Amino acid sequence: MKAALQGDECGSGMPFREKLAWFALVTMAIASSAFFLAVLRLAPEEQTLVRVLVLFTVALTVQGVIMGVGRPLLARGDPAEAKAPPDERDRAVAHRATSTAYVVLMIEVWVLAMGLPFVSAGWRLTVALLLAMVLADAVRYGAIIAHYRLRWHG
Repeated sequence: MKAALQGDECGSGMPFREKLAWFALVTMAIASSAFFLAVLRLAPEEQTLVRVLVLFTVALTVQGVIMGVGRPLLARGDPAEAKAPPDERDRAVAHRATSTAYVVLMIEVWVLAMGLPFVSAGWRLTVALLLAMVLADAVRYGAIIAHYRLRWHG
């Protein structure tokens, strides 16, 4: 890990997996914001479940393409670290971040399941659940970043 921090060509001192988490978080924020803004701007006659799912698919596709192009560009800064398999700390950080995001997602789903069906249905319920998934994923990336920033070792 120390060699990776010293060999960082862009001078950020960040491990590759932290850079990747930052990139994914920003990319997801942009794609998700565009999706939710598009949904909010739908005319009442366009507010259908199919339309919402098409818009979400487009947002995910755009995010995937950006990540697919961006990851190799990030890897150019330190190709050796980018190609290296995750070490014990990387796996522990990923596990803890995923566990945290899962708890957040379960709380969100529980709250939505208990309250939203009484006030909304159809495409609005779907959008709320998609928002819960996006927020849980943001928590996962945020937890990865926080663990690397705080130098957490598992």
